[in-house]
Amino acid sequence: MEYESYYMSLWDRLSSIKGDDQIDCMQLEQDICRFGSVIENVSDISSISKDQWAGSLAVAGSLTVSGFAWSTPQTVAVANKWITAILLFTKQGNEQKEAKHAHEITGETFRAISSRFVHPYFKPENRESSSTYLLMNSREKKTHIFGKRMWKANFQSVACFTWALEHLRPEDTVDVISYILPVVLALIDDYDTKVKTRGLHLASILMTKKADQEFLRKSGIAGILEKSTEPSLVFRSDEGQLGVDLLNAGFDAAILTARIQYTQTSDLRYTAQWWKLAERIVANTMYVSDKVSAMTVLCSKINSVCQALGPAVSRYLRPLVGLLVQAMRSTVFMDAKMCKLHMAVVEQFFAVTKACIPRIHVYIEDIIAALAYSWCCSQSRDCTAGDDACKLRSRIIELVSEFKDICPEQTKQTVLCLIESRSGTFAEWNK
Repeated sequence: MEYESYYMSLWDRLSSIKGDDQIDCMQLEQDICRFGSVIENVSDISSISKDQWAGSLAVAGSLTVSGFAWSTPQTVAVANKWITAILLFTKQGNEQKEAKHAHEITGETFRAISSRFVHPYFKPENRESSSTYLLMNSREKKTHIFGKRMWKANFQSVACFTWALEHLRPEDTVDVISYILPVVLALIDDYDTKVKTRGLHLASILMTKKADQEFLRKSGIAGILEKSTEPSLVFRSDEGQLGVDLLNAGFDAAILTARIQYTQTSDLRYTAQWWKLAERIVANTMYVSDKVSAMTVLCSKINSVCQALGPAVSRYLRPLVGLLVQAMRSTVFMDAKMCKLHMAVVEQFFAVTKACIPRIHVYIEDIIAALAYSWCCSQSRDCTAGDDACKLRSRIIELVSEFKDICPEQTKQTVLCLIESRSGTFAEWNK
């Protein structure tokens, strides 16, 4: 079998695999393992062109990306061996020797992979005239006008792009940004929760690991990503864990774009953007109040807002503290998941206190009452959090000690009231 026919047969097979399909992973692994014998049977290795090596790299890379039906640990391990073999062959006189790290690819290779295995699937198939009459809310007509996306039926193209972006050499990002941005935006703008989350994850990779922040800001890319992430800042309560993942990815991307887009604290837009994120956190309270994982994600983002705004976060101090107190008081029993939420809340109390020392005294009693409730839950017989509960209590003691330094009289009186009511439970708080 020719080398190109071999890897293209694998690529075509991935097209037939849907997310809920039961696939024969063992047979797929065996077919991938054949890469060594296929290469050995090539009479002249030099006859394999650079484009063919890039093509096989695209197929092998798509097999290693998590979150797809074919991405079992065994498949990933075998595919990584194939990638290593490809890069060893291409280093012999090819431009891959310029890459500094294992499995790193250059801009030229990224361009070759995208041109053949990614972009053809992201082009609309059939476009009608823009003057076509469109009935309101007619999904069928909209589909005809804007075209169907081929990648919806060929998710290996998304996997391929994900692998290529993750392994792209950072210094080549600017040269291939025109290949990156359309795909990332197409995924972020899709309504499917899982697809949107993957797009946001790729946007975060672009902003943190691949592109210079000044380039993203001056080119306007950061502004585009800022607008694209906004619809993801609302919790989709009917999506289960997928909704939680989307909320987390959305806020992570929004925080990154805010840091890149607005760098001067004296800029009114800087404060306005971070206030907007604070508003989004508070607004989501009504959707996540009974979802422990979602509440944990939401609470954990307060730290970034406090760091960015400093004392200016006092505008939203009351609702933010209210959100944190509510998160602690919603506990029925303490398990590992609930303990993680409480630990996140305690860390946010540290951040809020540091940002608003002059104003935190107003909420000391409410905060200490919530901490006391958490403390009791972590000592209950029903608590199943184990060592995590001990760590939580340790952090609560540290937070109370910090309150004693900031508001000594108020904290002392509140703690004494607790000790008087339940001396055995809160004795450690008076040390």
